[in-house]
Amino acid sequence: MLGPFSPSTHPLTPELPIPRSRLLSVLAFCVLAVSACSAVGWELPNYGFFGFVPKPDPRQLAPVTVIENVKLVTATDTTDVHEGEFRIDTSRVGGERIWIITRRSLDAQQRPVLDSAWLDGWTLRTLNTASHRATGTLRQRFDRRAVFSELTGTDGRTKRRKTLYEAEPYGTVGIEVIISALPLQDGAGGQLPVVDGFGGDLAWLTYEVLTKIQEPRSAVGGIVIRPVWLVEVGLRGEKQRLWIDGMDRSILRRESVISPTTKHLVVRGQPVPSLQFFPVEPLASSTPATRSLRQGSPAQVVPWQPPPPTPATPPPAEPPPSGGVP
Repeated sequence: MLGPFSPSTHPLTPELPIPRSRLLSVLAFCVLAVSACSAVGWELPNYGFFGFVPKPDPRQLAPVTVIENVKLVTATDTTDVHEGEFRIDTSRVGGERIWIITRRSLDAQQRPVLDSAWLDGWTLRTLNTASHRATGTLRQRFDRRAVFSELTGTDGRTKRRKTLYEAEPYGTVGIEVIISALPLQDGAGGQLPVVDGFGGDLAWLTYEVLTKIQEPRSAVGGIVIRPVWLVEVGLRGEKQRLWIDGMDRSILRRESVISPTTKHLVVRGQPVPSLQFFPVEPLASSTPATRSLRQGSPAQVVPWQPPPPTPATPPPAEPPPSGGVP
């Protein structure tokens, strides 16, 4: 005798099989949903597998424009190579705040190089990057785990590619700014997913805080002692060291090893002041051509014009003779 919960007598036991059409519809919906999520990169990165990814603090950033001095350091000499420019700006796009990182420098053949990156104003995630070289221009757009790359050569031909990565990556342009905004303390370290190049593979950038030192810094009225973090960064077998100011988180120096006897050193210079031009009235004795500069407009040459003639003044009346009637 079968019990009351026997499969043949239980009231919830289905007596009719599921229609094949309904089963196929459910399977098709699941396939479409997974495909749609993969197409737009909505899958959540499995950080439980890759490990904890630290979050940078955007409050550590501030707009600045500085000169960067590039040097080659050997055991016996230090050679100045060239000067570059590094900028951090802030703007709004579509009502959202973004950070704009720009670096101008020269390559090994002394050809101009321009790198720029847009970072999210709240998470500092990479939104867009652009790298201009003498060999071409690479533009990349980051959308969660998907990266859209566009490479334009010197001949004008353009290649496009979309790559979906297993983790949401950063761009390598301006990555040192991301590291400077991370929580830094003795013994701290971690790794960040990064990509570079046209559809390049995902790589994990590692960083480790080596020590905290005190360095003298020039200031108004004298010299002050400020804390500096020494951080070592590794990417694809190459090592680089960063000296990061412990107060304003500015990157004071970047050092990478080229050979056992040669190092590549980038030293941060003084901030470049922002200049504003205002119209100035020309002097009467100025040269035949003067420049009139206005804020936000290019320089224009204003031809010199002679001053208007001064009206003639009538001569004073002669005084009447003494004792006479005028």
